[in-house]
Amino acid sequence: RSGPLRPLGEALDWPAVPGRPRRAGVSAFGLGGTNCHVVLEEAPAAPVTPPSRDPELLLLSSHHPDTLDVDLAALRDHLGENPSRIADAAWTTQTARHRYPHRAYAVVRSPDEVAAAFGGDRLRIQRGHATADAPEVVFVLPGIGSHYPGMGAELARTEPLFARNLQAVVAVADTLTDGAVGRSFATEPARPDRQGDRVDLRALLRRGGSAPAPRELREVHLSLFCMEHAMARTLMDLGIRPAALLGHSLGEWVAAVLAGVVGPKDAMAAVARRADLVGTAGPGAMLSVLAAAEEVERYAVADTWIAAENGPGHCVFSGRPKAVSTLAGRLRAAGFTTLPVDTKHPFHTPQLAGAAALLGEDLRHVDLAPARIPIASSVLGAWLDGEVPEPGYWRDHMVSRVRFRAAAGLVLSRHRVLVEVGPGTARPWIAQADPDAVCVRTVRQSYENAGDRQILLEALGALWAHGVEADWPRLRRAPARRAGLPPRALQRRRYLPDTEPPAGPWPAPATARQAELVAETPAPAPPEEAPGSTVGQFLAHRFRVLLGLRQVHPDDHFFHLGGDSLMGVHLIAGLKELTGRAVPSSVVFASATLGGMTREIQDWLAATEHEPEPLDHGSPVS
Repeated sequence: RSGPLRPLGEALDWPAVPGRPRRAGVSAFGLGGTNCHVVLEEAPAAPVTPPSRDPELLLLSSHHPDTLDVDLAALRDHLGENPSRIADAAWTTQTARHRYPHRAYAVVRSPDEVAAAFGGDRLRIQRGHATADAPEVVFVLPGIGSHYPGMGAELARTEPLFARNLQAVVAVADTLTDGAVGRSFATEPARPDRQGDRVDLRALLRRGGSAPAPRELREVHLSLFCMEHAMARTLMDLGIRPAALLGHSLGEWVAAVLAGVVGPKDAMAAVARRADLVGTAGPGAMLSVLAAAEEVERYAVADTWIAAENGPGHCVFSGRPKAVSTLAGRLRAAGFTTLPVDTKHPFHTPQLAGAAALLGEDLRHVDLAPARIPIASSVLGAWLDGEVPEPGYWRDHMVSRVRFRAAAGLVLSRHRVLVEVGPGTARPWIAQADPDAVCVRTVRQSYENAGDRQILLEALGALWAHGVEADWPRLRRAPARRAGLPPRALQRRRYLPDTEPPAGPWPAPATARQAELVAETPAPAPPEEAPGSTVGQFLAHRFRVLLGLRQVHPDDHFFHLGGDSLMGVHLIAGLKELTGRAVPSSVVFASATLGGMTREIQDWLAATEHEPEPLDHGSPVS
């Protein structure tokens, strides 16, 4: 009783001494003299990760889709209450949680936009199911068409990994363009003002605004080459390595470098030479058509040719400007939707035969090696695997049509997950060919308000949702700590003695908080093939056909699923044919979800039933 040790019958306060951590000895005495003594010390105060305004990627997985919904709602509320811990929460979900097959992800752009990141229209497409074996990935490398000045500039400024890969190729490109390529990546393009969505509708439909300053074709070619090569190398550094490559026109040169067929310096010199030779072929024009090549080839006039077969519902004509203009009129009269391509050159036509012959001669002095990664050739419509493409291959590549549809078919016969490595529009073409395939893009379009990092994080999240794991520590620019997160929801089943197991899940009584979360999380609405009205049925059908969807849902978002300018023009033209009225594009895309679009159009038609036809000064280019 008088010694320093005495048993305690109740808990006591243990006041801290400034400047000294609490320490305690814990003793355990066993029978036979087996004793144990452990000294414990209070953990040091954990440093707080500085709040970040950068987008963060959060990953969630569960053993059942219903519990995944509960987990998403719980994480949304947790981040709303603790906005300063978003970066720590993202790090924890990326590196410290067990992976389950049912998966979803969210990209939080800032602490103020937590709720928007977990919105229904986003989470509908930000889900996936991972199998036990990680799928192999295919890199899709786009060609000229969706490029724009300053693409990737934000990523070059903010992402060291991408910046390092970009600088390696820009240093070569600058010697071929007097520094023009480097300057293009140094200036970020202005993003459109945010007005409730992340798409600038006027820019998407090519309305108004000043045209971008003309750029030398050599600069355009090499800028796109550098962008795609740097992005591909960045993905590979993050642990996402391609099992096959699929290039579209210029993109096949990048594929050849990644596959080891040709070195980067030789390839960039050839690309620069190719650009110069294209400029000697005289003026040209190109026309994008929302139809399969076999449907519209018979409408071709003299001096026009099919330049690219992109997908089951998309092809491109090329030729002399007047002939292409005549062809556009014929196609519109036949009911096809067309849109000019932003170029003044006759790519992939016999007009380039002389230029292509010169390029083939130049390449006879370049060392070419067998492809170490299989390439689905859009020249041959066959695999290049362990073969050396002869100089004549690149001559044909320059002058013949791009058989991207056939090459994509080769890829889809082997692989299910594709990554579009560069600014392009391949996602709808892939979905039209196979709605069950996954095509993820990594670079934003010029008309999007979203930032470069946000798009890259969405790509990594989409790949993870389908079972492709990245090297997450390499993605992190600043250190982060593991954070406490809401516990995973469980779906319990109750089994009674001496009875057969239940046919379906019998969830145990939920806690009050779990019940509240389930109530807050809207149950997924059943797929809606045709939302009632004539307008709704029309839009549902066009969503399915254009975006390659097996089923449609009211929350399906036209642009999030790959809709582009040509498809937007097609929707507007189809609505005029259906209703007899020119529905303004601002009404059609006031809400880009299927359900919202249907309501907006129906409301406008009802409100203007007896009004004169409006003048839509922003009519899309035909």
